[in-house]
Amino acid sequence: MLLGSILLALLLMASSCEGGESEDDAPPPPDPFNCAALCDDVVEAVCDVNGKVYINRCVAECAGAEVDDSKECLPCRFEMAEYHAQGLQKVRLLDEYIALILNKGVNTTSPDNTAVDQAVDEAVELFVNEESQVAVSGTRTNYYLVRDYLERIKNYSYGRVEIKWSEIGYLSGFKKGSDGNYYGTVTVTQKFSGYNPEGEVPIYEDVTRKNVNIVLKTYTISRDGEIDTECEVYLSDIGVVDSRRIEG
Repeated sequence: MLLGSILLALLLMASSCEGGESEDDAPPPPDPFNCAALCDDVVEAVCDVNGKVYINRCVAECAGAEVDDSKECLPCRFEMAEYHAQGLQKVRLLDEYIALILNKGVNTTSPDNTAVDQAVDEAVELFVNEESQVAVSGTRTNYYLVRDYLERIKNYSYGRVEIKWSEIGYLSGFKKGSDGNYYGTVTVTQKFSGYNPEGEVPIYEDVTRKNVNIVLKTYTISRDGEIDTECEVYLSDIGVVDSRRIEG
């Protein structure tokens, strides 16, 4: 009986050795959070062969991913076409705020300027920062910080305004900058009409072609040890290409 027990123990030991490491001895899978701590936090997104996005090659390789170099991965939730559409939408939204500010300026019969002040604040939030500049054409082109520009147009005395679009599209699609953000330019041709206090007769009209710089800003986010990036579209500097007044 004793001999049988000894033989059984030896057989179990041999079986354990032949089977290699147990699951408990296997190294744990790489933790993306630890990988991010070991790597630079620069956003230069890469994809693995399964389509998962990592913020840069160092993090991907640290996590054991097989990087797919056949395409550039955008570290955002949507395809680039969606961000192009968002850029155009923000250009249109800015003009809506401008029309609201001009239609309810301080020289109208509006009882207060609460709606105007709110429109100014919300319009500023469309921009990547308050250092963004807006060009205004005249005898010469002047440049104003975005909030200064919006505060300035509050004093215009039009009864109402109309802003009509004839052309809008991307002069250049998004291209990656050295800071990890993406930059593009929208070209816009618009007709501006400002009417008399009664809102019936146009007293000033012009057609202006503008270039609006668009920024697709990337943010690196850590969620429960998983590294992710999100993107948001903002407006930046607005330049005037050419402008002509329409004489009545």
